[in-house]
Amino acid sequence: MVRPENCAPPCRVCSTSDNLRLEVSDSNRKRLIAAAALGAGLVAAFLWWRTEPGLPAPKLTKGLLRDFNVLLITVDTLRADIVGAYGDGRGLTPNLDRLALEGIRFTSAFAHATTTLPSHASILTGEYPFRHGIRDNGSFRLADSRETLAELLQRASYQTGAFVGAFVLDARFGLGQGFEHYDDNYGEAPGLGDFHFAERRAEKVLESATSWIEDRDGPWFAWVHLFDPHVPYEPPPSYRNADMPYAGEVAYTDAQVGAFLKRLRDSGDLEKTLLVVTSDHGESLGDHGERTHGLFAYNATLSVPLLLWSDGEIEPGVFREPVGHIDIAPTVLALLDLPVPESIQGLSLSSRRGKETPPIYFEALSSYLTHGLAPLRGLVLGELKFIDLPIPELYDLSADPGESENLASKKQSLVLEMRHRLLELEDDPRASHQGHQASLDPETERRLRSLGYIGSVSLPDKQSFTEDDDPKRAAALVEAHRAALAAFAAGDSEEAARAIAQVIRKRPEAPRAYLDLASILFAAGHLAEAIAVLEGAVDAIPNNLDLEARLGHYFSEAGDLERAAALLKRARERAPAHVEVMSSLGVTYGRMGREEDARALFERIVELDPTSASAHNNLGTTFLREGDFENAIVQFHRAIEIEAQSWFAYEGLGTAFAQTGRLSEAVEAWKRLVALRPRDYDALFNLGVSLAELGRDEEAIVYLERFSREAPPDRYAEDIETVDAIAASLRSTSHSR
Repeated sequence: MVRPENCAPPCRVCSTSDNLRLEVSDSNRKRLIAAAALGAGLVAAFLWWRTEPGLPAPKLTKGLLRDFNVLLITVDTLRADIVGAYGDGRGLTPNLDRLALEGIRFTSAFAHATTTLPSHASILTGEYPFRHGIRDNGSFRLADSRETLAELLQRASYQTGAFVGAFVLDARFGLGQGFEHYDDNYGEAPGLGDFHFAERRAEKVLESATSWIEDRDGPWFAWVHLFDPHVPYEPPPSYRNADMPYAGEVAYTDAQVGAFLKRLRDSGDLEKTLLVVTSDHGESLGDHGERTHGLFAYNATLSVPLLLWSDGEIEPGVFREPVGHIDIAPTVLALLDLPVPESIQGLSLSSRRGKETPPIYFEALSSYLTHGLAPLRGLVLGELKFIDLPIPELYDLSADPGESENLASKKQSLVLEMRHRLLELEDDPRASHQGHQASLDPETERRLRSLGYIGSVSLPDKQSFTEDDDPKRAAALVEAHRAALAAFAAGDSEEAARAIAQVIRKRPEAPRAYLDLASILFAAGHLAEAIAVLEGAVDAIPNNLDLEARLGHYFSEAGDLERAAALLKRARERAPAHVEVMSSLGVTYGRMGREEDARALFERIVELDPTSASAHNNLGTTFLREGDFENAIVQFHRAIEIEAQSWFAYEGLGTAFAQTGRLSEAVEAWKRLVALRPRDYDALFNLGVSLAELGRDEEAIVYLERFSREAPPDRYAEDIETVDAIAASLRSTSHSR
């Protein structure tokens, strides 16, 4: 047998000794279908784990790593039991397994939410979601008043950088607080509902992180977020497996982490570095009837890997007490010998020995926000797990790790006690239960949908719930909604619209279903039908900001500007920092000729979200209409710096340059525009005419002939005649020379 490169014996690929093989539980075997070899680059896992029951937890001494760098790696959607160190035996994660072998492995680590943004907010603030206020993806923004680990380390003279893999952690959602460098350059998704381009691969994220780290002089804190295991599961060819592409994504991500750490080790940048590795949540993969995550909070999505490592400085071992994401920040601070603020709800793991294990709070509110279902909240207390729903759930995790036997009906007094503990924990005077509403524009919403998220920006008025509102009763309906979005992404608008209409018939109080049906109709060119859907929704669900704002936006698109302005102005009075509302109102004011009002709104949006290319484009367009060409050029350049593929910015830039007599620069902008949008016939026309005016006849003829050949005659008949005449004149002049 050929030994894989860099494979350290003993390993499953190289050894046939039965006593070296990790056993996989029946439940894991059913959940995680055995994968074939995943291709080049896969190295077998280390198999010699310290699993003796009596092994004491390692000591984490306060100040042990004073002045060390900190590297936080969060792997999106990585369920714990697919990691070799947590029981999987297929050798998918050799690099994480080695970190677990050489560092500290936490066997019972939990997220506090089952979606990306709330989980990362808890990791970075050390606060539960009800305290920091982030309750779902896309719906909320971390308030400036919250304090992040990055801010605390920055105050301690650390250089801080973040490198995120997907739009769900865009800077506009507030997690950039304290980071001098926040790299969210994952690119623009090319179209509504596209599932393929809203992320960047681990390789690209880690390239940026490596460059930044290698340029540092002095202590640094780097956060790296890798999105690859999230749907859609599309691993690189050498990691593909038809049965389980999710496993391929995990293997690819692990290999990239290994290459990243090797480079840092070789350059010396891993010396004096504390490494923390975790995931934001897991993935259901069909457990309890959920395909992905966000609906439930069973351990398939709530249990996460958590590893601490430092080259020779941390005593290896296994920590078995339940811990949560909120414990990461205080542990890091204590190891660095830095003070832990009172705002942090988590506990440093260096101070846990001999103390009672505190309860761990969790929630999953997506279905509450999107479908009006009962809010899911719960506690882990020792080996007990309680889920507070109209049909309550109680599990003994030691005897039933798969959460298959609900003990609630048999242990009613214990249910009451756990509910009391939950209410006690939530009774926090500093809680931010309503959160801080996020700044969402239509581009934001499109990109969240491209990630498969269907979050809401309005909190439901409904506060009373029955068993029919329990997510367990509505799981099939939520999955049908998600399947409809997948059908839309695959190009089947008709099937998507039919399926979501059926969701509305079954659950007319689901605001997201109306919004998504309207979006599908709008994308298909059925604006009047989209408006009709939203008018019905506003009647069915009164006072819903999302529905009224979208209806106002569509009225504006339909040219009903007075109605649009009235609805959007009212919406803004209710949500002054709501960017989707401000953006739609600004566009409406622009169409009404109220340029000053439009500009004020777009300037405010740029202030709220300086990394939004669309915000700078809108402001640039407003300056363009006002005749302020220099400021328009500044804004369009800023949009291109943020997003190099921003065709709209090149269009505006070309116009602004032409208006200021800078025709050569206008030509270069329009060339870039045509490269991005080959069927932009106005840009082709402008290019041909401008090049002719500049005396660049040969280039001009190329674009003029292309315009004449490709532009639709029914729309451009007169322009085609003009272009043909110019081209003929240029050819005649050329022949006479």
